[in-house]
Amino acid sequence: MDTKLHFGIVSTASIVPRFVKGVKASANSEVVAIASRDLQKAQEYAKNLDIAKAYGSYEALFQDQDINIIYIATPHFAHVTYAKAALEAGKHVLCEKPITLTTSDAKELFALAKKKGLFLMEAQKSVFLPTTNYVKTLIQQKRLGNLRHVKLSCFYPYMENEKAWMLDPSKGGGSLYGSGSYAIEYMMYILDATVKSYKGELTYTTYEVDDISDLSFQIGEVDCRSIISRTTKYPDEARFTFDQGEVIVPYFWKAQEVIVSSNGKIENYDFASDSEFVYEVMHVESCINQGLTYSPIMTPEMSISTVEMVEQVYKENRK
Repeated sequence: MDTKLHFGIVSTASIVPRFVKGVKASANSEVVAIASRDLQKAQEYAKNLDIAKAYGSYEALFQDQDINIIYIATPHFAHVTYAKAALEAGKHVLCEKPITLTTSDAKELFALAKKKGLFLMEAQKSVFLPTTNYVKTLIQQKRLGNLRHVKLSCFYPYMENEKAWMLDPSKGGGSLYGSGSYAIEYMMYILDATVKSYKGELTYTTYEVDDISDLSFQIGEVDCRSIISRTTKYPDEARFTFDQGEVIVPYFWKAQEVIVSSNGKIENYDFASDSEFVYEVMHVESCINQGLTYSPIMTPEMSISTVEMVEQVYKENRK
């Protein structure tokens, strides 16, 4: 029995080369095909990334019998359409965040995966990183006392090749849709709990989408604040404040180091890796080879509750 994962990739988005690098670094996976609505673009990506097959339609990719799992990296609004089509075609699915734009769509996808006996997970690489697990253990062992507050912030300037949809609220554009799940799901995983309460403020300036999202939420007894900006520079980090010190995780969603400050002493812990995606890919391999239809770490409940939270913040802050 072949237990290797044979990925087919939907989209030629800028994230794809990094994801392919992660698959190549994993123990038991390979990318066998890539698809785009532009066949020439798919062929160029296939050549540059050493992928055997290229398709000019996603439907053709779903029918490829050499593929047993689909990675979806389309614009946000299309996630539900292609995840559903892939599941209907009998493929496991790893779908980039946000898994959907609505709670009802998220519930429908996970229900369909369960019915089909197929694996479905929202891609959230941050929860599988060694840096994340180091911080989680540090908190659990109370090495710096109790955790009091966490501030997460990041700056993602608009890229020209994404403006056609990223500036359209109906297509999942905006700062909160784009990256809100990073902070929410990262903290739910680290603290092993769901969000108790939350309040969000969205800033609209030039465009019809939110340029800045400022989200305050409580998990357990810990107050968290997430600021995500597409226009104004903020530090790219997660900052944990404890009774007896502070921990900083630069670029927490793809971190390779943790900085611990306590009693006037600063220590840097290095977790260098060739790919931030490899840990997520290896987790998916393990889940599928165990016959699971969902991840016990990046759970359906975590994805659904995050979609619901983001959806509600938008309802309360529409321009």
